[in-house]
Amino acid sequence: MFIPDTRGNLNQVAFSTLEKIRTCLGISLKAWAGEIGLTEKQYQWIASGKRKLLISKAIEISEKFNFSFEKILSGKIDLQTLAAHYQGNVLYVPEKYSIHAFSRKRSILNVVHYVQEHLGWNSAALLLKQFQIHYRSLLEEEGHVNILLALEMLKELRKWGVGDHFFINLGKYTSISFKNSFLGQSVKFASSVKQAYEIVFSYYKFYEENADYQLLKLTSTYCLLECVPKLDIIHAFFPHPITTHESTLYKIGVMQSIPSFLGLPAAQVKQVSSVLQGNASCIFEINFEEAVHCFNQLKQRGEE
Repeated sequence: MFIPDTRGNLNQVAFSTLEKIRTCLGISLKAWAGEIGLTEKQYQWIASGKRKLLISKAIEISEKFNFSFEKILSGKIDLQTLAAHYQGNVLYVPEKYSIHAFSRKRSILNVVHYVQEHLGWNSAALLLKQFQIHYRSLLEEEGHVNILLALEMLKELRKWGVGDHFFINLGKYTSISFKNSFLGQSVKFASSVKQAYEIVFSYYKFYEENADYQLLKLTSTYCLLECVPKLDIIHAFFPHPITTHESTLYKIGVMQSIPSFLGLPAAQVKQVSSVLQGNASCIFEINFEEAVHCFNQLKQRGEE
């Protein structure tokens, strides 16, 4: 995670970013200086190079306009989104995450809430700012969003230095964050672990429309699941991949978590085929024997 030293100064690249924002918002020099907590003269000194913009001031500005500090250095700010937020429309989501939207905002909330719980609320806020997303825009949990947002969030978390296990646990967290969803409520009434898997993957297409999921084999303690990315989605997103190492780990966590909806031990999951290795689909072996054993024990105790 990038943590700036607030004692230093910034170069002219940062000032150039501020000017892009001012121009986009159509604000006069004097009004803009006041907006960011400077006098017009101070701003002109920064423009001329006589003074440099303090890093602490740049952070303050990025907080005010809901983007990450890194963006003020790179200049890679979605100005359309910034303008919408500035005008009070905090529900606005960047356009690239709104088109070809076949995933659900609930999945994004799953990421944000897990990060908040395990890395702290500052980290969760920073993750949202990195993508210029207001938390309130995600509260329509069944609303659609482009899968790129989830993929880029996972990529960003990898940049922060988290390991593979973090992404698996992030997927497993769905048994908590999806608990009150239609999916979670449906699984709660499963009469067996086997039925829980049947329910999840009959409804999962509602939450994840970028791929087809099919149970190739299902027994009382084991299933073989195939995940096939949809060709039209692949073409729409090209050259961006819709399957990454991190997203695969996340899916493994989701598959492990299904018995947890019933308060049972997580399943064991092994990937036996991957599109990242040139195969047409991803195939996973899921063993939930331990969960079945616990389920039967609990059932037996309830009948005594």
